[in-house]
Amino acid sequence: MFKWHKFMTTGFRTCLESRDYMHVRNALAVLEKIISYYPQVDFHGSILEEKVNLIASKSETRGDLQIRALGYLALLQKSSKSLVTAAKFGAQNKPTMSPRYSASPKRPATPRISSPETAPLNSSIEKQYLDKPRSNLNPAAPSFKPQDDGYR
Repeated sequence: MFKWHKFMTTGFRTCLESRDYMHVRNALAVLEKIISYYPQVDFHGSILEEKVNLIASKSETRGDLQIRALGYLALLQKSSKSLVTAAKFGAQNKPTMSPRYSASPKRPATPRISSPETAPLNSSIEKQYLDKPRSNLNPAAPSFKPQDDGYR
């Protein structure tokens, strides 16, 4: 998940640095909506805070972006108490699966085929199968080398 947070930070930073009005406005709108989920890593939050501070500064001529940036800054500062380091973010509790859906489910035992020495012969079919050689391959056969017969 850290990889995706890193990608999101890069994308939002690019949008917030953009001179395009819609990129900045949409980035701020999305960031406001996902504030409870992102950012969770402290340096991602500081990068976003730095970029949004530039938009919220007095030098910004677009008043609506400035107001939206100030609103997001307030939300970001409120949630900054819950930001963690990258090491803690990666080491957070892994999602646990319920025993019913565990990674290594308990399966019913499959019938095992016992070796011919230990298994009693139950039928004539089994006896015929065990009497046949296992393979028709000859390990001493020469290697196959295709010849060019002109057919292609």
